[in-house]
Amino acid sequence: MENSISLLQHRRNVYSHNGEDGVLEYLIKKLPEGNKWAVEFGAWDGKFASNTCHLLENQNWNVVYIECDKEKFKDLERNHGGRPNAHLVNAFISFEGENTLDGIFSRVPGFPQDPDLVSMDIDGCEYHLWEALKRYTPKMILVEFNPTIPIDYTYVQPKDFSVNHSSSLKAFHDLAHAKGYELVSVLDYNLIFVRKELIPQMGLQPAAARDLFAPFFDRYQTRIWQSMDGQIHLIGCDRMLWHNVTINPKKFQVLPRLLRFNPAGSGWLRSTLRFFYYKVPLVPNIYNFLISGRFRTPTVAAERREP
Repeated sequence: MENSISLLQHRRNVYSHNGEDGVLEYLIKKLPEGNKWAVEFGAWDGKFASNTCHLLENQNWNVVYIECDKEKFKDLERNHGGRPNAHLVNAFISFEGENTLDGIFSRVPGFPQDPDLVSMDIDGCEYHLWEALKRYTPKMILVEFNPTIPIDYTYVQPKDFSVNHSSSLKAFHDLAHAKGYELVSVLDYNLIFVRKELIPQMGLQPAAARDLFAPFFDRYQTRIWQSMDGQIHLIGCDRMLWHNVTINPKKFQVLPRLLRFNPAGSGWLRSTLRFFYYKVPLVPNIYNFLISGRFRTPTVAAERREP
């Protein structure tokens, strides 16, 4: 039996960005019975960061590409429109009605009940679309998640396509278990799940989600801790991943520098300062004005609680 953690050694990019092409190719070889059908949405142009283009062009797979944006769909047509094994769909996937995944799959000629792979990447509502998939049971699911969300926290983003939060690893892990899937690989922003009954046949030994995510923990997880003097500290990822902006801990300190000291044995002067800052709402407002030149709502006074 091969431990799932070792799958990282098979990472390779042809069109994918984080080694998905190599890991998927390795897993596909282990599938007991394959039908060489895959789905990818949002497909964009069918090549950029695609997890299925390698299968289409080099492995002669049938691939269903779903893209809702009309301009991007034109690029998709230019790249794959002449391929008989590329099934291009210009549609906005919905949670209910004729354009659910079930509805779209049902209109693709020859589409099997259990395609080998479905790849989901639409920057937000993947969880809800997978949850709504009822009539088809893909052998493997590759889905984008948010690697900055604490891995022990269940976060499901709102069921709203205008929101771009994505959902947490734990949320997808729990959904997958409910649907009969096991997590076998974590690749930066993507998770790969395989149907549970196929795991023994593929010779895989699943690992704990925490262990699978461990190689990426410090790269993506931002952790904060507080010292006894009231200072907030940051460790781990120190940048906004999707905006490439450095996170500066100095900009989200809760207490002003004047009050960052250990309250125990602080003396009467500092105790007096703490009293006025916390108990008199106007004081933090005046302080903030003197420091920054603008007033802010004195939330500290209202929210402070004794430990």
